[in-house]
Parts: sequence; structure tokens; C-alpha cells
Amino acid sequence: MKQKNLSVLTLLASLMLLVFSGSVFAQTEVTFVSDNNLVHDCDDVIVVNVTANEAIKCFDLIADVVSASGGAFATINSITLNVACGTDNGSDLSMVDGADPDKFRIWGCDVGGFCDVIPAGTQVLAELNVTVGSATGQFTIDY
Repeated sequence: MKQKNLSVLTLLASLMLLVFSGSVFAQTEVTFVSDNNLVHDCDDVIVVNVTANEAIKCFDLIADVVSASGGAFATINSITLNVACGTDNGSDLSMVDGADPDKFRIWGCDVGGFCDVIPAGTQVLAELNVTVGSATGQFTIDY
């Protein structure tokens, strides 16, 4: 009986490797863009664009909002995720405390491997709803 369970687990592990290997070699580029100049002491939206040369079944993006100069900073209030499909998609703002640096995470995956969470090409992956602080200067999003 133990041998049979081990074989089933080995088969499942092999299947998971096949599901994830399809997107391991995809070349991707992530950019954070604001359509206008972010105004201090205001709420605004930063768009997360992703460009992939192949469709992606799973992704996990962890990033930091960091003050680059002058103490400028933005606090992430919420994230709107825009993925094509998937059975396990979401965001985590538990490490956002309004102090430099703030860490956030977004992820998406189709565990069954039947759909492309991010299609090939360029599209909006997420929108970050932010409050920009009062300090002048620059902040960056590093991932």
C-alpha cells in the first residue's frame, strides 16, 4: 500500500513540474506606470504592465516601495488584479505599513494548467491604488 501511495505522489509531482515548466522560460518585463505625474498628498493609480513572449500559467511578484530621494513615498491602499483566469490569484498587503520600505505581493496560478493566467503580449496585470505622501522627491518600486 505504501508503494502505491508513493507512486501516486511521484506522478502528481511530475505533473506539477510539467505544468510549471511551460512558463519557466518565458521572457517577461514588468513596468510600473502612472498616466500622469503623481501629486503629493493625493490618491492615484499606478498601473502594473507585463509583457511576456510566451503565455504564463503561474507568476509570483514581490516588490518594495522605497523612498529614492527627499523622503517621497507612496502607501498602497489596495490592488486590483487583472488576470485572464486561474484558480489561485490574489494579493497580499500584510507588509504594507506606510513606512519605507513597504512590501507587497501579487500572484496568479492555474493549478490545473488548463488556461494561461497571463497571455503572451502586453497587458495590464494590476492597478495599485496609492496615497502619495507630502514629501517631495522620488520613490521607486523595486522587484
